[in-house]
Amino acid sequence: METETRRTLVSFTTPGGIVIIGAALVLWSGILPLEAYAAVGFYLFALIAAGALLAWRFYSSRALYALLLVSFAYGVVLWLLSTPSLPTQVQTTGMALVGIVLPVNFALLARWRERGISLESLVPKLIFLIVQVAIVGLLCRPEQVASLGWLQKGLLPAWSLGWTQLPQATIVAWAGAFAVIAASWWPKRRPLENAWFWALTAGMLGLRRNVAAGEAAFYFSTAALVLVLALIDTSYLLAYHDELTGIPARRAFNQAISELQEPYTIAILDVDNFKKLNDTFGHETGDQVLRMVAAKLSRVGGGGRSYRCGGEEFAMVFSERTLEEAYPHIEAVRREIEQTRFIIRGPDRSRRRRPERRYHPAERRGTPPRAISVTASIGAAQSDPQLTSLNDVINAADQALYRAKGAGKNRVEIWNRISASRGSSSASSGHPAISATRATRGKWT
Repeated sequence: METETRRTLVSFTTPGGIVIIGAALVLWSGILPLEAYAAVGFYLFALIAAGALLAWRFYSSRALYALLLVSFAYGVVLWLLSTPSLPTQVQTTGMALVGIVLPVNFALLARWRERGISLESLVPKLIFLIVQVAIVGLLCRPEQVASLGWLQKGLLPAWSLGWTQLPQATIVAWAGAFAVIAASWWPKRRPLENAWFWALTAGMLGLRRNVAAGEAAFYFSTAALVLVLALIDTSYLLAYHDELTGIPARRAFNQAISELQEPYTIAILDVDNFKKLNDTFGHETGDQVLRMVAAKLSRVGGGGRSYRCGGEEFAMVFSERTLEEAYPHIEAVRREIEQTRFIIRGPDRSRRRRPERRYHPAERRGTPPRAISVTASIGAAQSDPQLTSLNDVINAADQALYRAKGAGKNRVEIWNRISASRGSSSASSGHPAISATRATRGKWT
């Protein structure tokens, strides 16, 4: 549990939280020379341009909209802070309105589905953003400011607002947006969902009490930087992580095994009867099973790392661990999968059709909820003088997996050098044999 909590905390705070803390320290320490503030505006728009190119490349209209939102918000704030002729009340009201527009839009971003970059997806969003900016401009006219008394209504205790010039209605908007963003991030835990939270936090800091124009530009630049880093992180996930299950994919596995330090152990896992499960309950249920198995694998102990290698096949890699050291953790994964009851839901499940769903006739008819048991077979092998290369170890683990399947499934089969030296049946690859040594129910035999 502690490991899972630590992973969740790291996933949530990096890189956005670290970037914002660094930006705050730079400003509060005073190490940034005053001359540098003149270049912050250029820095902001350079980030916006770079982020827009990345958003276009990754076909993300949400990221592009977020960058434009930060740019427009900064433009309004710069106008408010850099126009000496504006009455103080107009400046205060304008900052308050920006403080409502930002969280509302980031909350919407967290709920919008990604529809790619096209005229159909971009034009309505751009019109929506431009209309908001125009409304803020109209409401900031001196004759309109007096009518916005609702911004000053007391909703929170006065002592909680000493850190900001924003009225309570704006603070409530921030809190509501944070709740919506957190709820959207939790099930997915993807970089962009995380970025909405931290970009909004940076914007909030840029609207605090008595902020100077240069400081505001620095914080809005930090918001843009958070979004750009999230796009870069997304590119990494696309390349190295499996989209369905969220765990590292084949490319990450290939890189990991190229960096292994001896002794090392590799275990290959295959979900039992997966084709039958797909044919019986449909591919969507099969996808849910794969996600469940991946979730168990992602928590493997003993320093192991898990990967999806394709289809229903997964791998666990233990660097600098012998087979005997890694075995209890491999067996724990098998046992946890076996003990999980997977619920096949009936007609009460969501009927919203999605293009990526592949429906089975049984799903269309609807069936009552039922619990099924999912099991997995595992083959494991370690680096050894008889297995002289990485391919030998992988082949050995693969052949051990075949033995586990042939011996009744739902078990761990391990490579055994004693059986190999006695001349047991050879692996099809021509390498030393894979033993029939049985490892089930938590026993090393």
